[in-house]
Amino acid sequence: MRINVHDRELLEYIRKVYGLSQRMGIPSIEEEDGVAIASAAFAYASSGRSLEIVAVDAGAGIGYSTLWLILGLKPFCSEARCKVIAVESNRTYASIAEDVLVKAPRGGIDIEVVRDDAVKYVNEFPDEYIDIIFVDIYKEQYVSIIDILSTKLKKGGIAMFHNAYIPRPPTTFFKKASSRPWISTIVPTSLGILMASRQE
Repeated sequence: MRINVHDRELLEYIRKVYGLSQRMGIPSIEEEDGVAIASAAFAYASSGRSLEIVAVDAGAGIGYSTLWLILGLKPFCSEARCKVIAVESNRTYASIAEDVLVKAPRGGIDIEVVRDDAVKYVNEFPDEYIDIIFVDIYKEQYVSIIDILSTKLKKGGIAMFHNAYIPRPPTTFFKKASSRPWISTIVPTSLGILMASRQE
Protein backbone atom coordinates (compact mmCIF):
# COMPACT_ATOMS: atom_id res chain seq x y z
CA MET A 1 0.00 0.00 0.00
CA ARG A 2 1.37 3.43 -0.98
CA ILE A 3 0.58 6.34 1.31
CA ASN A 4 1.33 9.93 0.42
CA VAL A 5 2.12 11.60 3.73
CA HIS A 6 4.27 14.53 4.76
CA ASP A 7 5.90 12.72 7.68
CA ARG A 8 8.03 10.19 5.82
CA GLU A 9 10.38 9.73 8.77
CA LEU A 10 7.61 8.62 11.10
CA LEU A 11 5.98 6.40 8.48
CA GLU A 12 9.29 4.65 7.81
CA TYR A 13 9.72 4.15 11.55
CA ILE A 14 6.20 2.70 11.81
CA ARG A 15 7.01 0.16 9.12
CA LYS A 16 10.26 -0.74 10.89
CA VAL A 17 8.34 -1.42 14.10
CA TYR A 18 5.83 -3.53 12.16
CA GLY A 19 8.73 -5.67 10.97
CA LEU A 20 9.96 -6.07 14.55
CA SER A 21 6.47 -7.08 15.67
CA GLN A 22 6.29 -9.71 12.92
CA ARG A 23 9.71 -11.12 13.78
CA MET A 24 8.63 -11.45 17.41
CA GLY A 25 5.44 -13.25 16.38
CA ILE A 26 3.19 -10.63 17.96
CA PRO A 27 -0.26 -10.39 16.36
CA SER A 28 -0.69 -6.84 15.11
CA ILE A 29 -3.02 -4.67 13.12
CA GLU A 30 -2.57 -4.35 9.38
CA GLU A 31 -1.38 -1.16 7.69
CA GLU A 32 -4.92 -0.48 6.43
CA ASP A 33 -6.09 -0.52 10.06
CA GLY A 34 -3.31 1.91 10.94
CA VAL A 35 -4.38 4.27 8.19
CA ALA A 36 -7.95 4.22 9.57
CA ILE A 37 -6.67 4.93 13.10
CA ALA A 38 -4.47 7.81 11.96
CA SER A 39 -7.29 9.26 9.86
CA ALA A 40 -9.76 9.18 12.75
CA ALA A 41 -7.22 10.80 15.08
CA PHE A 42 -6.47 13.50 12.51
CA ALA A 43 -10.17 14.22 11.92
CA TYR A 44 -10.88 14.49 15.64
CA ALA A 45 -7.89 16.77 16.29
CA SER A 46 -8.75 18.98 13.31
CA SER A 47 -12.18 19.69 14.78
CA GLY A 48 -10.54 21.89 17.41
CA ARG A 49 -12.68 20.37 20.17
CA SER A 50 -9.87 20.48 22.71
CA LEU A 51 -6.56 22.24 23.32
CA GLU A 52 -5.48 19.22 25.34
CA ILE A 53 -5.86 15.86 23.59
CA VAL A 54 -5.52 12.55 25.43
CA ALA A 55 -5.30 9.42 23.29
CA VAL A 56 -5.09 5.88 24.65
CA ASP A 57 -3.93 2.68 22.98
CA ALA A 58 -5.51 -0.11 25.03
CA GLY A 59 -3.62 -3.31 24.25
CA ALA A 60 -0.62 -1.59 22.71
CA GLY A 61 1.70 -4.56 22.22
CA ILE A 62 5.11 -3.11 21.42
CA GLY A 63 3.64 0.23 20.33
CA TYR A 64 2.88 -0.33 16.65
CA SER A 65 -0.75 0.81 16.82
CA THR A 66 0.29 3.63 19.17
CA LEU A 67 2.49 5.02 16.41
CA TRP A 68 -0.50 5.32 14.07
CA LEU A 69 -2.30 7.41 16.70
CA ILE A 70 0.79 9.59 16.89
CA LEU A 71 0.90 9.96 13.09
CA GLY A 72 -2.68 11.29 13.05
CA LEU A 73 -2.23 13.66 15.99
CA LYS A 74 1.26 14.97 15.31
CA PRO A 75 0.34 17.88 12.95
CA PHE A 76 -1.77 19.46 15.72
CA CYS A 77 0.51 18.94 18.69
CA SER A 78 2.50 22.13 18.39
CA GLU A 79 -0.74 24.06 19.01
CA ALA A 80 -2.54 21.60 21.31
CA ARG A 81 -1.04 19.70 24.22
CA CYS A 82 -1.11 16.03 23.26
CA LYS A 83 -0.59 12.97 25.43
CA VAL A 84 -0.64 9.40 24.14
CA ILE A 85 -0.85 6.58 26.67
CA ALA A 86 0.06 3.03 25.63
CA VAL A 87 -1.43 0.41 27.95
CA GLU A 88 -0.09 -3.14 27.76
CA SER A 89 -0.40 -5.94 30.32
CA ASN A 90 2.49 -8.06 29.00
CA ARG A 91 5.69 -7.06 30.80
CA THR A 92 8.01 -7.88 27.89
CA TYR A 93 5.88 -6.07 25.30
CA ALA A 94 5.47 -3.01 27.55
CA SER A 95 9.24 -2.80 28.07
CA ILE A 96 9.85 -2.91 24.31
CA ALA A 97 7.07 -0.35 23.73
CA GLU A 98 8.86 2.09 26.05
CA ASP A 99 11.99 1.85 23.92
CA VAL A 100 10.04 1.97 20.63
CA LEU A 101 8.00 5.03 21.56
CA VAL A 102 10.79 7.06 23.15
CA LYS A 103 12.77 6.70 19.90
CA ALA A 104 9.83 7.64 17.66
CA PRO A 105 9.95 10.98 15.80
CA ARG A 106 6.85 12.17 17.66
CA GLY A 107 7.27 15.94 17.75
CA GLY A 108 5.75 17.52 20.84
CA ILE A 109 3.60 14.56 21.89
CA ASP A 110 4.00 13.32 25.47
CA ILE A 111 4.23 9.54 25.69
CA GLU A 112 3.44 7.28 28.63
CA VAL A 113 3.66 3.49 28.66
CA VAL A 114 1.66 1.73 31.38
CA ARG A 115 1.93 -1.97 32.21
CA ASP A 116 -1.55 -2.82 33.45
CA ASP A 117 -4.82 -4.45 32.50
CA ALA A 118 -6.43 -2.02 30.05
CA VAL A 119 -9.98 -2.35 31.40
CA LYS A 120 -8.83 -1.75 34.98
CA TYR A 121 -6.59 1.14 34.00
CA VAL A 122 -9.15 2.96 31.84
CA ASN A 123 -11.71 2.63 34.63
CA GLU A 124 -9.40 4.67 36.89
CA PHE A 125 -9.47 7.75 34.65
CA PRO A 126 -11.62 10.73 35.63
CA ASP A 127 -14.91 11.03 33.75
CA GLU A 128 -14.72 12.68 30.31
CA TYR A 129 -10.92 12.49 30.25
CA ILE A 130 -10.16 10.57 27.05
CA ASP A 131 -10.49 12.07 23.56
CA ILE A 132 -9.55 9.06 21.45
CA ILE A 133 -8.98 5.41 22.28
CA PHE A 134 -7.98 2.41 20.20
CA VAL A 135 -8.96 -0.91 21.80
CA ASP A 136 -7.33 -4.21 20.87
CA ILE A 137 -7.66 -6.46 23.92
CA TYR A 138 -9.39 -9.79 24.60
CA LYS A 139 -12.65 -9.55 22.69
CA GLU A 140 -14.78 -10.70 25.63
CA GLN A 141 -13.55 -7.58 27.46
CA TYR A 142 -15.09 -5.27 24.85
CA VAL A 143 -18.46 -5.41 26.62
CA SER A 144 -16.94 -4.13 29.86
CA ILE A 145 -14.73 -1.45 28.35
CA ILE A 146 -17.44 0.11 26.17
CA ASP A 147 -19.56 0.53 29.30
CA ILE A 148 -16.64 2.20 31.08
CA LEU A 149 -15.96 4.47 28.11
CA SER A 150 -19.53 5.77 28.17
CA THR A 151 -18.33 8.00 31.03
CA LYS A 152 -14.54 8.15 30.58
CA LEU A 153 -14.65 9.32 26.95
CA LYS A 154 -15.40 12.97 26.26
CA LYS A 155 -18.63 13.85 24.49
CA GLY A 156 -17.80 13.68 20.79
CA GLY A 157 -14.79 11.48 21.52
CA ILE A 158 -13.93 8.47 19.36
CA ALA A 159 -13.49 4.86 20.48
CA MET A 160 -12.09 2.40 17.93
CA PHE A 161 -12.37 -1.36 18.46
CA HIS A 162 -10.23 -3.74 16.40
CA ASN A 163 -11.48 -7.08 15.06
CA ALA A 164 -15.08 -6.11 14.42
CA TYR A 165 -15.13 -8.97 11.90
CA ILE A 166 -12.46 -11.50 12.90
CA PRO A 167 -12.29 -12.72 15.63
CA ARG A 168 -15.76 -11.32 16.23
CA PRO A 169 -16.53 -9.79 19.64
CA PRO A 170 -19.66 -10.85 21.57
CA THR A 171 -23.05 -9.86 20.15
CA THR A 172 -23.74 -7.86 23.32
CA PHE A 173 -20.88 -5.54 22.43
CA PHE A 174 -22.46 -4.64 19.09
CA LYS A 175 -25.80 -4.00 20.77
CA LYS A 176 -24.17 -1.62 23.23
CA ALA A 177 -22.24 0.17 20.46
CA SER A 178 -25.54 0.76 18.64
CA SER A 179 -27.33 2.17 21.68
CA ARG A 180 -27.19 5.45 23.60
CA PRO A 181 -24.85 7.20 24.18
CA TRP A 182 -23.09 5.79 21.11
CA ILE A 183 -23.32 6.22 17.37
CA SER A 184 -21.16 3.71 15.52
CA THR A 185 -20.06 2.30 12.20
CA ILE A 186 -17.68 -0.41 11.04
CA VAL A 187 -14.76 0.58 8.84
CA PRO A 188 -14.44 -2.40 6.47
CA THR A 189 -10.76 -3.24 6.76
CA SER A 190 -9.99 -6.94 6.40
CA LEU A 191 -10.47 -7.53 10.16
CA GLY A 192 -12.82 -4.59 10.71
CA ILE A 193 -12.67 -1.60 13.05
CA LEU A 194 -15.82 -0.55 14.86
CA MET A 195 -15.73 3.21 15.40
CA ALA A 196 -18.03 4.64 18.03
CA SER A 197 -18.54 8.27 19.02
CA ARG A 198 -20.04 9.25 22.36
CA GLN A 199 -22.92 11.58 21.56
CA GLU A 200 -24.26 12.44 25.03
